[in-house]
Amino acid sequence: MRLVMVIDHSLITRKIVKVSLSRAGYEVVTFANCIQAYKPINESPPDLLLIDTELEEMNGYEFARHLKAQPEFANLPLLFLARRGGMVERFKARVAGGVGIVTKPLIVRELVAQVQKVLDEKAEHPLADLPTTHLPSIPDNTENTQ
Repeated sequence: MRLVMVIDHSLITRKIVKVSLSRAGYEVVTFANCIQAYKPINESPPDLLLIDTELEEMNGYEFARHLKAQPEFANLPLLFLARRGGMVERFKARVAGGVGIVTKPLIVRELVAQVQKVLDEKAEHPLADLPTTHLPSIPDNTENTQ
């Protein structure tokens, strides 16, 4: 079962997301803030992370940038939960390493469809989860081969 973690300050939003995604067959764990979520994310990384953009102690974009800076989370798909889904918000989401925005108030069908799309894309590219390896360059000794 795919694990989706949700960080949102709103209890109502957390409940809606948990019930909706659980019914769609996902394991869902929710948190009210980044501090609560940080240790569980590190101990059992999710397949997808949904982050509220308006968290109190640190906004979702800042938390995402912090998380994505760690090599083990570089390929973790992030969706942001935002009140607006305009061009500015989409730009901020991309810069922070997100793959999209789910707008509030939530429309359950759209939420489930977007989560499914992101996780299906992740399943199509399983090697994307592997850390990037930088191989040393091999010297070119072909210059004096005559």
